[in-house]
Amino acid sequence: MSTNAQPTYLYCVTAYFTIKKYRILNRNFLLFAILLCFTACSSDEVSTEVKIDENLKVYFDSFQHEASLRGINIDYAARGIIGRLHIINESGVVGQCFHNAKSPNSVLIDIRYWNQLDSLHREFLIYHELGHCVLNRGHLDTRSSSGHCLSIMHSSEDVCEFVYDDSSRFYYLDELFTQ
Repeated sequence: MSTNAQPTYLYCVTAYFTIKKYRILNRNFLLFAILLCFTACSSDEVSTEVKIDENLKVYFDSFQHEASLRGINIDYAARGIIGRLHIINESGVVGQCFHNAKSPNSVLIDIRYWNQLDSLHREFLIYHELGHCVLNRGHLDTRSSSGHCLSIMHSSEDVCEFVYDDSSRFYYLDELFTQ
């Protein structure tokens, strides 16, 4: 909302007092005007509420921090980001990013898989899905001559060997945020 715009409820109040000012005594007209006010004077603003499951929030915040260290500003509210833990029944799918009208910029993580992960692998999973939803990255299955994944954005464990640990983390995060 711009700083010059008046809240929509103010227009309803103004309409009510305008009616009283001109002393419109017709009860039916007054009821019609009030009904019109409640149906027409609603907010057109899109909700910018961030909805991130409390168990995911620390990883979303960490992703935002790592991005800022590399000069990238991420505003989850402006993007309408949603993060949820849920049961995913698709075989082999442990996380998803949705970019559609029903669920724009939604990260969905399989709760059964999540509960089996340590902190570092939870971070990897969230960063990978936010790579899709926030950085608009697709899968990148390139690998080194020794068969190691060159990107955190690989499509599956079947295409390359992925070792995400304290010694490789910095490399993978730089690759994620600089491509």
